Amino acid sequence: YAERAWSPARPRQGARHLKTGEGRRKSTVTRTKPAEQRRAELLAAGRVLFLAKGIAATSLDDITQRAGVSKGLFYLYFPSKEDLVLALREQFSRELAERMRAAIEATPGGWADRLDACVQAGFEGYRDLHDLHEVLFHHAHVTPPDAGQPDPAPAPVARVIGELLAAGTT
Repeated sequence: YAERAWSPARPRQGARHLKTGEGRRKSTVTRTKPAEQRRAELLAAGRVLFLAKGIAATSLDDITQRAGVSKGLFYLYFPSKEDLVLALREQFSRELAERMRAAIEATPGGWADRLDACVQAGFEGYRDLHDLHEVLFHHAHVTPPDAGQPDPAPAPVARVIGELLAAGTT
């Protein structure tokens, strides 16, 4: 058996030998993706896995494998799994705020009608994203980077509501 083992001096049976450059095609496909796309893929992988397995049960290996990247590349975008959770919280709030803002802008009529549309969009958005909200905001045990300060994640929603309320008082 030892005589038949592969070694660099003895190619495997059936292996083809190519001279340098022979049989190779130049690739026009780039191996790297834009940073925004890689970050979005990592966020999407974390979102799916956190919903399916929970944050504690999801490993960094799970996330990087699903996103198709190395751990080193993960760390270029997020210093830790907790930072990925914080980024997902911010993404959640931006999505909810966008729904609310779109409802306000699509509603003809007065301020009260826009307020109703905003509240309705907020409730519907929360209902649609309830499971994700529970995982990210109630089951995640992460501390925002500026401990002692308010969590910045809800800021987009607060901003939309604040702008709408300010418009109603003028």
